[in-house]
Amino acid sequence: MTLYSRTGQGNLSQSSVNFETGARGSGITNPGAFDLIYGNLRVNDDNNWFEVSDPRSRIVDLGKQKWEHFKEAPSLAKSKHPQKPLPLSGNVKEVDASGGVKDVSPYQQFVRAKLDHMYLMKVVRDGKKTYVLFRVDALTKQENCNVSWRKVQPPPEDIEK
Repeated sequence: MTLYSRTGQGNLSQSSVNFETGARGSGITNPGAFDLIYGNLRVNDDNNWFEVSDPRSRIVDLGKQKWEHFKEAPSLAKSKHPQKPLPLSGNVKEVDASGGVKDVSPYQQFVRAKLDHMYLMKVVRDGKKTYVLFRVDALTKQENCNVSWRKVQPPPEDIEK
């Protein structure tokens, strides 16, 4: 599936994906209907970022990987900088792009999109948790990316319980 950068192309209609249905649309105008947004965040003129739609969802970069490297979902690692829990209401997301910061997204709500990288996402929608592995198969920086995905069983050690 191809996702188009919201800030690069201004294309709200195809910037997000719902992993349950495979539908694309706008995670900005209809955030509850989608799980992942591409190209909504811009840091230093770089808009190649993924963002979770629900602030309680999480996403982590598993590095440059192929599908055959995963027999099961790995554990969703804790953030390097533990933070206070997010409120259960509202749409709170946090980014720290100050000088020298390596953990840009302390709550694991944003991650940079990189070619050939695999990502693990815990999707939270309507109080239900689903885990998804996805891979960036093609990337045209600042414009679009092609992703493939599959839903997976929860990791053996669901650290986020």
